[in-house]
Amino acid sequence: MSFKTKKYSFCLFRIPEKGGRIIWEITNTCNYSCSYCIFSSDYHQKPNELGTEEVKRVLNELWEANFRYIKFTGGEPFMRKDFLDILQYAYDKGFELDISTNASFINEETLIKLKEIKIPMVHVSLDGPNTETQELVRGKGTFKRTLEGIEKLTREGLHVRIGTVIFKENQDQLEEIARLCCALNAKELLFSRMEPVGRMRGDESHVTTYSNEKLIEKIEFLEKKYASQIEIQHRFSENSPAGCGQCPGGDKFLYIDHKGRVSPCTWVSEFFPQYVDEKTLHKMSLSNLLEEKAMKHYKKLTGNLKTLGCPAKFPKEIKKIEALEGIFKDMENTVKNGPRFSKYSALYAFTTENIADYYTHLDFENKDILMIGGSGDHLVNAYLLGAKSIVCCDSNQLAEFYVNLKIEALKKLNFNDFKKFFLRNNEEKSNVFSYTIYKELRSDLTASSRYFFDHIYKKFNFDGQKIRESYLFNNKYDLSIKKIRYNLYLKNEKRYQKTQKMLLDKKMEWIAHPIESVVQNRLMLLKDRQFDIILLSNIADYSSAHDPQGDYLTEFKKKIIDPLSQRLKPKGILALAYLYKTDFTSSRLHSGLYRSAIDNPLERKRVFKASTSDTYKEMTFKSAIRGKDSLFCLIKN
Repeated sequence: MSFKTKKYSFCLFRIPEKGGRIIWEITNTCNYSCSYCIFSSDYHQKPNELGTEEVKRVLNELWEANFRYIKFTGGEPFMRKDFLDILQYAYDKGFELDISTNASFINEETLIKLKEIKIPMVHVSLDGPNTETQELVRGKGTFKRTLEGIEKLTREGLHVRIGTVIFKENQDQLEEIARLCCALNAKELLFSRMEPVGRMRGDESHVTTYSNEKLIEKIEFLEKKYASQIEIQHRFSENSPAGCGQCPGGDKFLYIDHKGRVSPCTWVSEFFPQYVDEKTLHKMSLSNLLEEKAMKHYKKLTGNLKTLGCPAKFPKEIKKIEALEGIFKDMENTVKNGPRFSKYSALYAFTTENIADYYTHLDFENKDILMIGGSGDHLVNAYLLGAKSIVCCDSNQLAEFYVNLKIEALKKLNFNDFKKFFLRNNEEKSNVFSYTIYKELRSDLTASSRYFFDHIYKKFNFDGQKIRESYLFNNKYDLSIKKIRYNLYLKNEKRYQKTQKMLLDKKMEWIAHPIESVVQNRLMLLKDRQFDIILLSNIADYSSAHDPQGDYLTEFKKKIIDPLSQRLKPKGILALAYLYKTDFTSSRLHSGLYRSAIDNPLERKRVFKASTSDTYKEMTFKSAIRGKDSLFCLIKN
């Protein structure tokens, strides 16, 4: 079977240039019980499967809709008693067919039919070179039965492609699998990566520990070594490059499940069930189902994301994009009038803290850091000072998009262009957030960041200066000279270039949740990670809004500081607060002039020093506000 797939090379499925393709789960019944089965198939007969005549009606409708290629899958397709009849009908109609099977039901009658319909390819799943590995994920007795079925198929000269899912237990057996496939006279071997979906959704216990890059290196070695005996390929879920094309799902490609539900593809059914209508082909025609709300919504989404490629490759990104669609309807009101430090609030383009001064009190060299994301300046300065890895968390989703843009700009722009693009009050205001420069950076952004900024530029008529001066930014203390003074990486061109080099091999690890959620770890956002340094910026100040009448500082220590202290490595440091120093007087205390309890030295002493007298420290340094000092409060492990 050959497809001219260059246009859709980003797609995990082979899409024909002419005509459309169908993946059809003709039954959910299966005699195997594979741990990673995306359809959660098992031996029990499922109700509401399409009957023989309904299947034939749908085949007629598919032909009329210009679909010409069908892959029948399951479950195990050959467990349907009418499957050979269905194959014959589809063949007579003119469809080009292939089948995914475990090969355990291959018999003389089956072989005769497959040869009669000139089946171009039979795809057989085989996940190990031996009984132990195969049956670890596919069940007892499956290795012998599958090998016998493959031998029957190849003995009759049928084209067999073996599909192997790579997981932890077979990741070092790929060459053994390749040798076995050669011995079985298979024509192709296709490797894919185990995903925690279907029956094992969320369970990563068997997922390979190797990166895509390492696996591809192994597979390409095998491809060359065994080129004269078998064609070896891989199909991994990797991020799509920008500009790669619109998802063909819902147009040139469809998935039909065993109940007759129609969706853009199998991965959409798994990751985005909101795009799968519950109405089925039992009662509706194909043409009517394709006009239902769910399918139209998906087509609209992929139309907006037409340069992003396969949505299944970044499900988390799509969820962010879907949330943005709702926010865009009234974004100005959401940002202006929403709660401070909410999920969508005004951005800080640069830090308001004097990082250049107080970072000199910390040793970042080769350290693992957890920090508040903010403007991204903490992250950039820490990497400049030699940090090994950094995890950022922030309640503001817009901050993630902005920091992504800043990091990519740092990697790509020279010193002067970076300053012209981001700093306010510079001489060449036409370059502030210039759309021309943005287009140079756009292809390196995440899908959700691209989507956000594409919309913002369009909304402001591609005028970067209007964007930079808009409600999207908190510009109160945002003057260029201060931002250069606060940031080590902006001090001079030499430091900027050093920062660029430090960032080249770094990836932005961002948790779009408030620190409270991260600390509670209910979502396992940090798993069991430990850190050398934890930087909380000024969240101790704004956290007071959660409990303005009560003893919020004690609660802050109990709910945030104490759990985070448990994540410190030996000799680790927790910087719990950045404060603008206020001279303490009893009259000031009793008049209520302290903004919050964390600003009151007596309260800090009561809550922190009393229980951590040997490890709690305060340091004074120059403030970002002229004429004032700042305090840096930290706990040493």
